[in-house]
Amino acid sequence: MPTSKPLTTHVAETMRLAGPLAAAQLATFFMGMVDVACVGRFSEEALGAVAVGNALHWAFSCILLGIPLALDPLISQSIGKDDFKRARQWLKRGLELVVLLGIPLVLMEITASRYIEIVGIPATLAHSVHEYVKFCAPSTVFFQLFLVGRAYLQSIERTAPIVFAAILTNGINLISDIVLVFGDQALEAAGLPPIGLPSLGVVGAGMTTTISTAALSAIIWRSVRRESQARDTSPHDSEAIDTTSRIRVMSVAWPIGCQQIAESWLFCLFGVLVGRFGEVIAAGYQTALTLAAGAFMLALGLSSATSVRVGHAVGRGSKTDVVRAGLAGTLLVLLVMGSTATLFITYPLGLVSLLTDQSAVVDVAVPLLAYAAAFALFDGVQVVMAGALRGAGDVRIPFVLGFLSYWGVGGVVAWHGMTNDGVTGIWFGLTAGLMAASILLSLRWRIVSRRELGTIS
Repeated sequence: MPTSKPLTTHVAETMRLAGPLAAAQLATFFMGMVDVACVGRFSEEALGAVAVGNALHWAFSCILLGIPLALDPLISQSIGKDDFKRARQWLKRGLELVVLLGIPLVLMEITASRYIEIVGIPATLAHSVHEYVKFCAPSTVFFQLFLVGRAYLQSIERTAPIVFAAILTNGINLISDIVLVFGDQALEAAGLPPIGLPSLGVVGAGMTTTISTAALSAIIWRSVRRESQARDTSPHDSEAIDTTSRIRVMSVAWPIGCQQIAESWLFCLFGVLVGRFGEVIAAGYQTALTLAAGAFMLALGLSSATSVRVGHAVGRGSKTDVVRAGLAGTLLVLLVMGSTATLFITYPLGLVSLLTDQSAVVDVAVPLLAYAAAFALFDGVQVVMAGALRGAGDVRIPFVLGFLSYWGVGGVVAWHGMTNDGVTGIWFGLTAGLMAASILLSLRWRIVSRRELGTIS
C-alpha cells in the first residue's frame, strides 16, 4: 500500500500548484477585463454589444471545454502511474479533437450571431454584436489549444510556463486593445503622432481577442513540446493514431462538456436575454458579472489543482490521499472565495469603477455585486467538487446533478425573477442554481471518495 500524506501536506501541495494556476487564470481573464474596460470607455452601446457578444461567444466556446477537462484525469492518472508515454498520447488525442471540432464550431458561431435579433435584441445592438462576434469567434480554437497544452503542463506540475504565457499575452492584449479600439485617439493620448488608425470599437475588441489567444496558444505549445521531449525516452519513435484512445477521450469528455455547457449556457442565455432591457442594463450586468467571474478564476485554479492532486492519488492507488486532496481543495476555496465575497460587499463602487466610468452603468452594476458576493462561496465549492470528481474519473453522475441544479433550480428561478424583478431576479436565480450544485456535488464527492477507485487512463 502506498504511504499516505497528512492533510497539511495536501494543503501545502495544493496551494503550491493552485497558486500559479490561479495567477494564470486571472492573467488570462484579465485580457477579457481589459476588453470590457476599453469598450466601457468607448461608449455604452459598445459595452452592451460586447456584453451580449461575449455571452454568445462563450455559449459556443464552452462546447469544446469537455476535451481539455477530460485530459485532467486521463493525463494526471497516467502521471501518477509514471506512464509518461501514455500521458503524451492523451495530449495528442486532445489536440486532434480540438482542431477537428473547433473549426466548424467557429463557423456556426458566426452564423448564429447573424440571427441574434430573433431573441428580442434591438436591431442596432444586434448588428454590433454580429460585428464583434465574427472577429472574436476564431479565438475559440486558439483558446482550446491553450487549455489542452495547459492540461499537460499542470499534470506534470510545470506551472511556470503557464504563468509566463498568460502574463506575456496580457501585454500583447493591452496594446492591441488600446490601439484597435481607439485608433489614433490612443496614440495622441500617449503623446505619439497619429498614423491614420481608425477607431474600430467593438470590431477592434473582437480582433484583439483572436490575436491574443493565438499568441497565448503559440507560447504555451512551445513549452509543451520542450517538456514533452524532455520526458520522452524515445523522441524519434512515431506513434500510430490510436482510434481507441480518441474514442476514450470523447467518452470522458462528453459528460464533462455537457456539465460545462449546462452551467455556461445558463449564464450565456441570461447574458443575451438581458439585452432586452437595453444597452445600459446589459452593460451594468456584464460589468458586475466580469468582476464575479474574476473571483471565479481563483476558484478555477483551485479546481484544476484539486483535479490533478486527486488524479495523482488515484494513479498511485492511495484512497486516503484521494479523500485528503479533495478536502484540501475545499478548505482552500472556502477561504479564498470568502475573502472575495467580503471585498464585493465592502468595496463595490471602487471595483465597478475599475471597469467603466459610465455613471448609468455604474448605478446598475454596484447593487449587483451583493449578489456576486452571495454566490461566490457556492460557485467556489461547486467548481472544486467538480474538479475533485473529475480527477477521480467520476463524470457522468456529476453531469446529471449539475444539469438539475443549473436548469432545474437556477434556470427556473432566474426566469421567474427576470419577469418579475428584472436583472436582480436573474442574479437571484443564478445564485440558487449554484447553491444547489454545491450541495449535490459535495454529497456526490462524499460517496465517491469513500469507495475503491480505479484509473480510467
